[in-house]
Amino acid sequence: MLATTRYPQSSIETYHEQGFVVLRNLLSPETAAALYQETMEVISSKNMPDSFLAQSSAYLKDSALDRLNNGGELRAIVSAFMGGPSSLYLPFTAVKGPYQGAFKFHQDNNYTLHDGPSCNCWIAFGNVTKDNGCLKIVPGSHKLGTVESRAMFVDADGNESHRTVAEEPTEWLDVELNPGDAVLFTRLTIHASGENKTDKLRVAYAVQFHRDDTKWLNKETNEWALLKESERWEIGPVERFEVAAG
Repeated sequence: MLATTRYPQSSIETYHEQGFVVLRNLLSPETAAALYQETMEVISSKNMPDSFLAQSSAYLKDSALDRLNNGGELRAIVSAFMGGPSSLYLPFTAVKGPYQGAFKFHQDNNYTLHDGPSCNCWIAFGNVTKDNGCLKIVPGSHKLGTVESRAMFVDADGNESHRTVAEEPTEWLDVELNPGDAVLFTRLTIHASGENKTDKLRVAYAVQFHRDDTKWLNKETNEWALLKESERWEIGPVERFEVAAG
């Protein structure tokens, strides 16, 4: 399924030094196009085509998304970068609607704390540019560890929605991608996405993994648990989508 299944040692060294690496031609153009269509089906079923950020972990059994998430090829690649056997953590659509705004700088670790290697493989299914809201990566920021963050939005019930780092970065790298390209970054790497200034969707997909010796902090019990034995999310393919009300 993947167009490229091995990357040179220099790419692995870049990932560890900079906290991210761009993987060109991870998927063939044909595979990226098929995954684009499946992603459209997901967000249509969830009634989210014009969202600020359409995130859904739903995918159909035996689909191209199922093969991407569970087929083993992508896991083998990220395992090489993380230095050991790894497992799927959380896959989700990363679609930004037309004329939707920027997503502020954050670390994935600002949400659920991980102790040990974890990464995000963020894959472009269509063109991802500065104009339609590409990722903004702060090189080397993973070396800061988990930084202080705050809630971006708090609803009337006190529930938090999205987080941002307390100290806004002043320098970053805009990561533009062609269909099938990906950027692999650590859970501690500070990143954001720009505004979609176009009349078309920005279509991408995030597949998060953790190394099998990584632990996570359960905030309810204030205890650390091995992710491999106590998965944070109950995810997996479904036979059919539950269509959201329009």
